[in-house]
Formats: sequence, structure tokens, C-alpha cells
Amino acid sequence: MFNFIKLKNKICNSLLPVVQKTAFSVARNSSVEQRLSFQDANNKFSYDFVNTVEIDDFAKDKKVSISFGCPNPISHYRSETIETKEPDTIRWMRKYGGQGDLLDIGANVGLYSLYYAKLFPDRKVIACEGSYWNLCALARNAYLNKVEDRILIMPNPAFDKMSWGRFNQNGEVEGTSMCTFGVDYGFDGKPIRPRPGYYTLGLSLDDLLDKDSIDIPSMVKIDVDGVEHVILSGAPKLFSNKKCKTVLVEVNEHFEAQREAVENLMKDYGFVLEEKNQGEGAEGRFAGTYNYIYSR
Repeated sequence: MFNFIKLKNKICNSLLPVVQKTAFSVARNSSVEQRLSFQDANNKFSYDFVNTVEIDDFAKDKKVSISFGCPNPISHYRSETIETKEPDTIRWMRKYGGQGDLLDIGANVGLYSLYYAKLFPDRKVIACEGSYWNLCALARNAYLNKVEDRILIMPNPAFDKMSWGRFNQNGEVEGTSMCTFGVDYGFDGKPIRPRPGYYTLGLSLDDLLDKDSIDIPSMVKIDVDGVEHVILSGAPKLFSNKKCKTVLVEVNEHFEAQREAVENLMKDYGFVLEEKNQGEGAEGRFAGTYNYIYSR
């Protein structure tokens, strides 16, 4: 009888050097503290290390050093592209940061939450992230960088009202994106296929404000792949408050209902569109995706 187990093991072992080489091919200005490991007993590939990235801040004549736990290639990629994937987000934080706290909605593994907390050590970040996979990485990264006392993690999805809803995962790994909550469409407004998920409690930002759970942030970033306009519509008190100085919101211009809602809401709240930019990889089905930066 042909032994499929031996063939599988042979293929896995032959691919190991290739995988190791590929895993580190994107290394730029980082230092790896814990290398890859390979469990020969059951041929499971274990990808877990800490990647420390240094970002130059020429305006302040300093370097910002951030450590990221990398349990998989996706989280490693995110740590390596923090400056290049959406450089406008970094510029926005440098330009407006330090005047108050940051509300980071759709924090993922904490890339920009960590950057803000490290760049402005006297400020706090409220990091809102609904994916339990990303929450693990976010909490770990805050601890690795010794900012767990200044990054306040909100594990509930932001929405337009307090309500129970289904949180649809797009992947069962740390660093996953394109998740949805409370709606049956994705980042482009089109219906999504059934995905693994769970029911959880969504909260509006004004709910938190009314209960004195948060202070008015000076900066708000909203990047949740589809319900940005829904979140904005549920927080007129927060966004109409003059203490909130600037908002960066991801908008898909091919999702016309979302674009129109964002533009109208931000105008009603007293904001002016300062600029819009596209990040790395804004092509194909993502060609209409922009970061809109508003200020007042």
C-alpha cells in the first residue's frame, strides 16, 4: 500500500528551507528576537517571534521603536509595512497628534495604537477591536511595548446603537481583516458569503460618552471595512464636540451609499475634507478605497 503519510512528511520537510527563506525576505529595519521553529513530531509549522521595527520621526528628531508579536505571516507583514501600507495615517498622527487622546476604531493588532502611544507618552489610546483573534495580538503587543496602561482596549464592535449582532470573521488568524458586524454586506456594500462568526454586543460611541466611559478624543481613526458610516451616524455628540479635532475614515467610493453618508455626516458635524489618499494595494476590487482625512 502506498504510504501517504511518508510522502506528506517528505514534502513538508523539503519545503521547510523555502518557507524559512520566504518568511524573512521582507525584513527591512527590524530585529528578530525569536526565530521560527518547526515541530518535527507532527510536522506542524510554528511561526511565532517578536519583530521590532524602528520608525524615524524627523520632526521630533527621534526614533519610535515598536515590538510586534508575529504568530503568523499576516501579522509579520503588517508589522513590516506599518510605514508603507498607509503612510498618510502616519503623517496624520504626526501632524495632529499629541493634543489629546486617539480613538482607534478597527485597531486590528494595534499598529497605529502602538505608534501613537509610543510617539506621545503622555497620551492614551482607546483601541476598539471586535475580532477575538486580533484582540489576543493587540493585548500582547501592548504588553510587549509596556503601554498596556495607556492603550485601553474596547473588545466590542462600534456600531450606531447598543445592540446584539453577528460578528463575521474573515479568517481565524491574528491580523485578519475584512470582518463585519451587524450587517450582511462587506467593505464594498455587496452581500457577503456565510462566514464563521459569533454574536456579540455592539456599542455606539455616544453610548460610551453618555456613561462617562470615554473622554472626547482629539483624533479618531475609523477603519472597519464597511460600516464606517454606520458608526459615524450613531455618534453625533462625540463628533459635534469641538474637542474632536480630526477624523481619518476609510471610504470605498464604489460603495456610493457609504461615501454619500460619510460626506453628509462629516459636513453636519462641522468637519472639512482636508485630503484623501490611497494606500498600498489599492487596486482591483480595492481600487475605490481611500482614507478621507477631515479636520476643523
